[in-house]
Amino acid sequence: MKLEYNIRSLYTPVQPAVIGTNGEVSYIELPPDAQLQDFIYCYWNLKTIKPLDDIYNYRVVADGCIDIVFNCTNYDETYIMGYCNSFVKIGIDKEFNYFGIRFLPGIFPSLFNIDASELSNHYERLNTVQPCIYNVIQQSKDRCLCLQDLCDELNIYFIKHINKIDKPFDNRFFCALETILKSKGSIIIEKDLNDGISSRHLQRLFNFYIGDTAKFFCRIVRFQNLLKIDPSVKLIKSEKSYYDFGYYDQTHFIKEFKLFYGKTPSKIAAE
Repeated sequence: MKLEYNIRSLYTPVQPAVIGTNGEVSYIELPPDAQLQDFIYCYWNLKTIKPLDDIYNYRVVADGCIDIVFNCTNYDETYIMGYCNSFVKIGIDKEFNYFGIRFLPGIFPSLFNIDASELSNHYERLNTVQPCIYNVIQQSKDRCLCLQDLCDELNIYFIKHINKIDKPFDNRFFCALETILKSKGSIIIEKDLNDGISSRHLQRLFNFYIGDTAKFFCRIVRFQNLLKIDPSVKLIKSEKSYYDFGYYDQTHFIKEFKLFYGKTPSKIAAE
């Protein structure tokens, strides 16, 4: 199964997860195997360097992706987190070690024929949604001595799974997705995505593959492209580069930013 659309080159989902933690929390991203680059954006690891004084509020900014997440100290805590139309704040322990798999937009439903809208804005236990991946993760806990071992195990599983799929990707959806990503989210849906697809059908496609409307997904893509310029947000605010991304004015930008990030640009820049 080959994807003809290079989503990865057009979209970089940014997760500035550990800003303001004074080096007490580590967040790293590890690349998948070269054969999986079109499907999985990264594997990631979020962990404490030393026990914290208080519960850690993990802030996930909206990125249009679906993630699988599990607790490296208790593999039974394995979840799938769907597309979210705003930031999500999760309170976790004072000491933790989490591993995640971040799929590029539209990929997880394509690979596993699961309706993304059923996962939107919440998380579920992975064994109830995709027991095969859950079993791979469970089996790896005794064999994997380091993060790279775990990545290698998952690479093997996903490569085998993808090679067994003979159903082609939905070109109608991925053509529309590519158009949105190329425009950095700044398009007029009714005008620029009219390649023989009715608005109602386009809605069904995006509900299934993304978990939301094409119009709302565009807002997240625009936000993510802005964040990619400068995750600390200092340059964005001072140089007013938000105008280049179609925000009407500073008020519009701040409102949208707070929805998807959970804090205003001023608060982020001060951290």
